[in-house]
Amino acid sequence: MGEKEVYPRMGGSVSATDISEPVARVVREELRVVEAELRDELSQQSRRRTVRLYSGATASALYGGGALAIAVGLLLDLVMPAWGAFLIVAAAMFAAAVAMRSAARERHSTGDAARTAAGEPRDTAVPADSRPPRPPADPHTPHHRA
Repeated sequence: MGEKEVYPRMGGSVSATDISEPVARVVREELRVVEAELRDELSQQSRRRTVRLYSGATASALYGGGALAIAVGLLLDLVMPAWGAFLIVAAAMFAAAVAMRSAARERHSTGDAARTAAGEPRDTAVPADSRPPRPPADPHTPHHRA
């Protein structure tokens, strides 16, 4: 078999420029797709790194706060019984927790009010009664997610 029989030409001769333009277009498009995927992956890695750093900072602050509470309790132990000193430290820590929670709620509620004033709907949960009923479970399907 000759080469012409294996690769027949349709419509005459094809030049290298006729082939190079579509190939270059496909390659450019694929490069754009790969670049976009890499950009997404790098931003996800950056977000994961940020979350890990915040988590580490939170854990360090928690241990530091515990050490500070013990130090204050031991300092108060010099002038009063140990149980009283640590009771005062615990009460102060609970008061700080309540103050931070109320500040967070206040900030969250003012954010809702600002969004509502701007015409945006509030985030409301759908009551369980208004949800559509679930279809009955098929006993032949697995009960785990693969």
